[in-house]
Order: sequence, then C-alpha cells, then structure tokens
Amino acid sequence: MPNVKGGSVAGYVDATFDVLASLRVLGGVRLTHETKSRTDGLWALWQGFPGQNNITVPEGTPAPPPPRFGTEGFQYEGLSRSNYTFQPGPDGNLDTEDRVNLFLDGIKSFGARDTLPQALCNDPNPGQPRVIPNPDPNGSGMRCANGVRSGLSSTIANAIPQNNEITPTNFFDWRAGVEFDAAKDSLLYFTVTTGHKAGGFNDTAPGAMQGTYYNKDYGPESVLAFELGSKNTFLDRKLKLNGSAFMYRYNDMVFQTIAGIGEPQMGMEGDMEGMNQASPNTAVRQNAKNATPIYGFDFDLIYALPLGLEAEAHLLLMDAKFPDNTIARDTRISDTAADNYEVDLGGKWLPRVSAATLNFSLTQLIFTSAGAFDWVIQGQTKTQHYMSVYNGNGKVLPAANGEMPPRSVAYIGLTEAGLEQRLTDVVPAYTRFDLGAGWKHPDGRIGINAYVNNVTNIAYSTSIISTPGLNLRFFNPPRTAGVRFRVEW
Repeated sequence: MPNVKGGSVAGYVDATFDVLASLRVLGGVRLTHETKSRTDGLWALWQGFPGQNNITVPEGTPAPPPPRFGTEGFQYEGLSRSNYTFQPGPDGNLDTEDRVNLFLDGIKSFGARDTLPQALCNDPNPGQPRVIPNPDPNGSGMRCANGVRSGLSSTIANAIPQNNEITPTNFFDWRAGVEFDAAKDSLLYFTVTTGHKAGGFNDTAPGAMQGTYYNKDYGPESVLAFELGSKNTFLDRKLKLNGSAFMYRYNDMVFQTIAGIGEPQMGMEGDMEGMNQASPNTAVRQNAKNATPIYGFDFDLIYALPLGLEAEAHLLLMDAKFPDNTIARDTRISDTAADNYEVDLGGKWLPRVSAATLNFSLTQLIFTSAGAFDWVIQGQTKTQHYMSVYNGNGKVLPAANGEMPPRSVAYIGLTEAGLEQRLTDVVPAYTRFDLGAGWKHPDGRIGINAYVNNVTNIAYSTSIISTPGLNLRFFNPPRTAGVRFRVEW
C-alpha cells in the first residue's frame, strides 16, 4: 500500500439578515485548501510463478504442491521497502532476474513452510536442501544467493510505481438564499449553493493499449445546487407537510467502472495458475466530460393520529441521467483490455438511483400503568434502478460515435452464444416490510423488543461486481426475526 496523505483546511462565514419581520436573506462563503499525495506505492501483479513441475526432487519422492509463501514467519517489508521500481542490468535491459528481484525487494522474511523461494532461486547442489534467499546487503528485501533459476516466466512481475501528488488546490464555495414566513406555521425558502469535492488517485494499472495506463488520478468535481421548498404545520401542529424541488448541476462528475487488468497465467508446464481465481480487477474513476444535471422532488408527511398513532410518508422523485457524449470504456466484455471498447453513457441512469423511492410507516405508542407499549409497521418501495453506469439489461452496448466494436472472441461469445445475460445489473422494483413491537417498564430500566425484518422475504441486489471473470451479486439479508432484552442499572 502506498503512503497516502491528505489534508483539508477550511474556514467559513455564514450570516442571516432580517429584511422584514417575515423576510430574511442569508448567505455565506467557504474557502478550502486541499492537499493529497501518494508516495512509496507499487502497483504489481506477482504472477507467472513456477509450477510444481519445476521443482527437482529425488527419484521416487512425490512431487510437492505448488510453491507457496505466506506461512508462519512470513513478513512483508511494507513501507520499509527501499525500492519501488525495476532495476535493469548494466545493459539497460530488463531480464527475468530483475523482475524476481523487484518481488524480493518487498519481502522481509519468508515463512517456515514457504517453498516459493526455493522455486525461484538457483540451487547449486541439486537434490540437497535449497538455499533460502539472503537479506539484500544493498537495501531492504532479499536476494537469491546464487541467482535465480533459469527458465522462469518473463511475466513473473508486472509492476508500476505509484508516486503522485495532486497539485494543492483552493476551493471557493458560497451559498445565498431567502426565507419568507407566509404564515405563522408556513415557511417558503429558496437557496443556491455551490460545493466541491477533491480529486483522488486510481491504481496506476495497465491500460487498453500496450505501454499505456489507466489515468493515475482523477480531477475534482463541483456542483451548483438550486432548491425551492416549503415547510408547514397544520391542525395544531398534528400534521407536518414539507416539500422541495431541487436541481443539482455537476461539473466533472466522478463515476466509476471496474476493469480487468490481467489474465489467468499459464504455468511453465502449461498448467493454469490459480484457475479458480478471477482475473485481477481495479476500480477506475474518471470525470464526466459534460455537465450532469440531476432533478428531483422531495415530499415529507407526518400526521399524528388519535390513540397515539402516527403515520409517516417520505417520497423522493429523481431524474438523474448522464448527459450525451459521456464516454467510458465498457470493461465488462473481456479481461483483455484491447477487446473492450468505448460506449456513450448518455441517457443512462446514474447507478443506484431510482425514479421514485417511498418510505412509509405507521406507529403507535401506548402508555399504561404497566409500562409503555409500542409497535411499528414500516416499508420501502423503490422503482427499477441499475447498479452500474452501463445500465445493463442483458445486451451489449453499441460502440460510441457509430464505430464497430472489436470482433473479439469475448464479444462474439457474448453476442452469439447467448451469454449476454451476464451483462445484467438491473434491480427490478420492489417493496419490503419490517415489523416491530416493544414494551418498556414504567421506570424505564427494562425493555423488550421483538422484530421481523423483510417480512415477505424478498431478495434484491444491494451491490454487484461484474467483470468478465467475476459475476458476483450481494443481496439484502433474508427474513430475520429476533427479540432484544435491555436492562439498565
């Protein structure tokens, strides 16, 4: 892990001025200084290690398992590592020993049952116990005492140093607004606000073309927000009605995709290393090219009914879509970066945003001489939404700008072999209910609560990781029931 340091220093001034008894204007300014750096970091794929067939054993002795490391006693150098880049030989070329040495630079000690060092290091006495690497006399890490073994894979290490700094940035934000008391229990307001969020770092990983990288950092994003709303109480404050309409205008909005950055490696004898493992992936964050508007309406209702009953409803309507010409690489197609292609996200919903979300509940609180009883029925309804920027519906997306997608094996397999369903990340509309009931002793020291969450036992995705080698879905918890008992003394 790199040494990441971030700092933020801010100061603000905010004021409200009474123009009239029922009219106020408000405003404020904020100045923020942001710093962020990433040093002594190394993005690396340690792969292509020799298979078990590359370890010499005495005749008649069973072949050992594949080389391993990380057993008891194993330690990384961590931030004590002194070298983060390849060190080519005198001829300036990078050979296999240079790659092995970069791996060994990060090892403080191997474990008692580690066999990888014996598989990497040359053995001057075949058939005898192998020579464990010695600490590197010229720095941290270790070195093979007699050089590395011949015939090792040339892909044994793919590493890129991570030493970056985002230029220190000053952000100036402000807000302004007006409030008007239309009646004693009725408030109208309008505000305009700006905001910024600092940029950050991506893994500096190999990109789509040979010798290129995914953007090692991404820039800040900013927002200009407008809100018009009203807050009201009626019926002797038994009924509360609040509503607001808003528009957020994002510039350089940051969004994320997941990209494969490597493929399963073939061992030196043709065996697939880690065949049950997904190819390495990295999160790639980038800035949208064009301004991204978000529109919405928020409505809240709270009504105090007789007999201690109270009803609540909260409705959120949203229209949050990417603008046209928001170009991103569709990394779901293949682990081979060159097989993926650019698509236009214009018109697609932002991840996890549904057009309508309704939260509702009905509760009752009853006071008696035996204590306080309460119960609640609550639920949530969400309309269809998507878990990725691609709004996957089981079909490949057309390439941006009218171009033709690469006719790779992966692409043909998706379109002609009926495997496109892997590209689905849609979450259908759903409604879930939760129940709860409780009792509390009159002195308040003893309480019992029973609950049933997800009463109808519905299932919906809460997160996904969708790459060519990994189609992982996380779901909400199933129906859960329980009792809580609480005592205070």
